[in-house]
Formats: sequence, C-alpha cells, structure tokens
Amino acid sequence: MRAIIRRLRPTLWWQGGVDVVITHAPPRHIHDAEDPCHKGFACFRRLIKKYQPSYFIHGHIHREFSHTSERISVVDTTNVVNTYGYYLMEIESRPDTE
Repeated sequence: MRAIIRRLRPTLWWQGGVDVVITHAPPRHIHDAEDPCHKGFACFRRLIKKYQPSYFIHGHIHREFSHTSERISVVDTTNVVNTYGYYLMEIESRPDTE
C-alpha cells in the first residue's frame, strides 16, 4: 500500500489532495486489530495526516455496531468510517466546490 500511495503522490499534489479515500483495510490503530490479518496500514495514517481527506472509508473489520458513533472516528479533520455490513451516508459538497 505504501508503494501505491507513493505512486499517487504526483497526482495528489497536482489535484490539490483528495476529498474521499475508499479502501478495504483501515488505517493502523483506527478500528483495526492486532492479529496479522486485521492490522491496518500505517501509510494510511500518513496519508490522512498529509492530505486531510474529508472521509476515509474502509471495511474489512467485521463487527456489529449498536450506534453510528461506534463506526466513525475523527482523526485530525478526517472522518474515518468503518462501513462493514453497510452504511448509508450523505456527503455534502463544500461551498467552495459548488
């Protein structure tokens, strides 16, 4: 994943960043687990820190949620959302992009 992000850097720079990132796995230490199959990627944390997308959406971590707030974490200014099962969300456009 680190190599893929590295290859995307020129595009991310040229486009001025990214608003929404969708991946299978979570960022490291956000919604992930310690077993090898469920560890998140540290490079996703660096991507969040550097580019500050509005949303980082992932699946893979299978658990049931009794409340929506259990599946959403805020890291800096990024909403990290675990969409396991399904999750309906509405994303509004920013005023500067209309």
